[in-house]
Amino acid sequence: MGTKPGAVQGFFAHRARVTANLTTMLLSGALSTSFLLFTFYLQDYLGMGPLGAGLTMLPLAVSLIVFSMLVPRLLGSWGARVCVLAGLGFTAGAMAIIGVVAAVNAGAPWLIPAMLLIAAGMGFGIVGLQYIAVSGVTDDDAGIASGVQRAADQLGGATGVAVCVGIGFAPALHTGDPFLITTLLAGAGLLAGVLVLRRTPEPYVADVHG
Repeated sequence: MGTKPGAVQGFFAHRARVTANLTTMLLSGALSTSFLLFTFYLQDYLGMGPLGAGLTMLPLAVSLIVFSMLVPRLLGSWGARVCVLAGLGFTAGAMAIIGVVAAVNAGAPWLIPAMLLIAAGMGFGIVGLQYIAVSGVTDDDAGIASGVQRAADQLGGATGVAVCVGIGFAPALHTGDPFLITTLLAGAGLLAGVLVLRRTPEPYVADVHG
């Protein structure tokens, strides 16, 4: 079934979906940046090989599965906006840990708390935002809502890496610690996400358990 002429205009007139997608871009930018920072630190700074770095990041993968299963159960009682705020907070905490670990040249195990927080940030933030972005869709705009949400996720991740890592690791732009600069930029994006989220109406989530 094709999209009706007014479906696109109707979608972008829905404030909750639009602000949810803007927040998705900001959160995804920080999350994607963290993955690259983990890789840089483990391989370039600690000298690990690809296999060792991958195994070190297993806690992130395992905990992400756990959080992805847990968050849908909490949407009904917490509300989607609270879950997203928690995700933004967890991600900000992870960025702070990454900056401190890099500043003191700590070993790989000290990054594990940051990995767990990133997993929580993805689980709480992205799942909550996906729910808001597709809440209340009709047959006319279901495809648009899903497609825009996925595009916001991918675009935010690519843009976040380009801006945060590009500026943070560019010696010509500053003389500070690249990890600190990058995490500060990502943190600024997360703060902007909180401000955007404040303008997002809370969708109805009482039936989220199905």
